[in-house]
Amino acid sequence: MLVPYSGGPIVRCPLIHTSFWGPAWGDGPHTNLSNQLNQFNQDFVASNAMNVIHQYGITGGVFEGATYLSWVPSVLDPGSIQSIIQSCINANAIPEPGNPATDSTIPILIVYLDENTIIDGGGRSVNFPGAVDYGYHDSFNTTAGHPLIYAFTGYFDVNFTTVVSSHEFCEMVTDPLYNAWTPDGGFNEIGDYCEGTSDTISVSGRTWTIQKVWSDVDNSCRGTAPNPIPPITPGPMGGFQLGAQVIESRGRGPRPSGQVSHLPFDRLLPLPPKHVDQSFNVTTREEDQNRYLNRLFHPLRHEHLFPDFPRFLREAADFVERRSKGAPATPHPPASGPGTPTRGSVRGPRT
Repeated sequence: MLVPYSGGPIVRCPLIHTSFWGPAWGDGPHTNLSNQLNQFNQDFVASNAMNVIHQYGITGGVFEGATYLSWVPSVLDPGSIQSIIQSCINANAIPEPGNPATDSTIPILIVYLDENTIIDGGGRSVNFPGAVDYGYHDSFNTTAGHPLIYAFTGYFDVNFTTVVSSHEFCEMVTDPLYNAWTPDGGFNEIGDYCEGTSDTISVSGRTWTIQKVWSDVDNSCRGTAPNPIPPITPGPMGGFQLGAQVIESRGRGPRPSGQVSHLPFDRLLPLPPKHVDQSFNVTTREEDQNRYLNRLFHPLRHEHLFPDFPRFLREAADFVERRSKGAPATPHPPASGPGTPTRGSVRGPRT
């Protein structure tokens, strides 16, 4: 086993938040690229690339939304990075993380730099000629005492950016604190052994280039798998029991026993992007709000609101008929409401 389990926590089901730092994002020339990268993150966790890291205990993932910070300093170091992220948490632009040792789902942050913004200091260098890393992941404890797990990716064309981003994502969820899936405290993780290799994923007709990662089960680099590779034993999934699963209902007709109807989470997420100014005021633009509401409510079929729509109509008709005849309305058990949707460095000393 090239990458053994060292006993630390993983991020079983990451809630992905992207953040775009530098003046070229948002209203700048790279608006289309940022949209592509948001779509990539949404597609990656829906792809069969997730089947490979399932062996390390990763059960899924959800892309929740994006933030844009156009004003950040042109030169960053770990201290300024952590200060900016903490201020974003204080402003509710980024959620307070949980504890990967006890929580099955926690937010993670993937930051994309534009070409005007570099990291240089504190042992980190990214995004300038001669920089040691294409990207890296790390963490720090927030003022509330929770580890915020984050990654940075330099500015490249879309294909190489998705390669670096997939590398960092797979490492930050399988080795978030440098003490989980690593032989040497984060110097060699599942992405490091496979640098220079690539594969593609396709989701809903969109194709993306990703980096392969090390598969202990196959003893080789692998990008995708047709089915989830069973968790390795011993590993972090040994004593963890998944909670009850909510089953998504679509289509018409009666529901199977125990099945819950609800709005599928792909209607609810990602949330509209947030723009954070230098005073950490957070705004959501009207056009983004309208786009989100349109996706959320159109088209909205009756089975997304009522698990048994014919029963609801019969009860409504009975009520109207009794009221029209002057008889008291006979109480009926209410129709079930909607269920709760489930949510689910490249190169360098510590990647």
